[in-house]
Amino acid sequence: MQRLDTFMADALGQYYNNRDPFGVDGDFTTAPEISQLFGEIIGIWTVQKWVEMGSPSTFNLIEIGPGRGTLMSDLLRGTEHIELFHEAMNTHLVETSETLKTKQRDTLKNYNVQWHDHLSKISNDLPSIIIANEFFDALPIRQFKYNDGTWQEHYIDNKKTTWIDVKNPPIKSTLPSPQHNDIFEYSKIQEDYTRLLSTYHGAFLFVDYGYKKSTFGDSLQALYKHKSCAITDHVGDADLTSHIDFEWLSTFLKESIIKTQSQFLLENGIIIRYQHLNNPELTSGYERLMNPDEMGDLFKVLEVINSKI
Repeated sequence: MQRLDTFMADALGQYYNNRDPFGVDGDFTTAPEISQLFGEIIGIWTVQKWVEMGSPSTFNLIEIGPGRGTLMSDLLRGTEHIELFHEAMNTHLVETSETLKTKQRDTLKNYNVQWHDHLSKISNDLPSIIIANEFFDALPIRQFKYNDGTWQEHYIDNKKTTWIDVKNPPIKSTLPSPQHNDIFEYSKIQEDYTRLLSTYHGAFLFVDYGYKKSTFGDSLQALYKHKSCAITDHVGDADLTSHIDFEWLSTFLKESIIKTQSQFLLENGIIIRYQHLNNPELTSGYERLMNPDEMGDLFKVLEVINSKI
């Protein structure tokens, strides 16, 4: 019998170390793979934050969970004309998958990039701009269910869900009072990563699907070759994710604001960039990023400004 987060950690460890999960031949497609506009607009945001920080002569540009390196490639290419910005940056990628590191090295072969297995390996002495796109959703979670005044926790027993009575679960301060059969999700590793981020000073950007406000519900899902399956099917070969509780994560940070993805992209000039490129091949990707019924509203953006500590 395994607690849910332990089961997820084991399954995801196998999953990410053995494959490239992105694109048509993988299990899902992320925004950078959908359109170059996504990385380019994040590049615009990054330059704006660097300027607002006083254009420091040296700073760390960090991406956590960079996939194939597509977002960072589009960001760097789209800002190449800003020479002082590029001269000042130290580019870091945080990645544990050797398979994806190989892809990233190829994608970013024209740039000076350093790789790390964990954010904690990068010094927090310098100003930092930190980006995480669809990173938090892949971190293991625990699930708790309220049942007639008691709490139960989700365990996996012989490939089946079972609920075990527990005392004193890690209740989130942002949740309302529970009703019978309400389920809430908690991730110690999400909390630990966010607390670690709060020790860096600069600007942070987290993009993921999830909730603006804390809520009850079971958001755990598995994807195998772009199709949903049970979390105990295709263990090690299926992607496991959950929706992110942005309100809860923001409680561990200083100054932050939560927006929809479409709102963020609009504010940072995606329409101007799209019209300037005037390329019909970008239309379907642009609409997928912006449409409220697709990624536009489902995905949220947490912007954080963390002044020097």
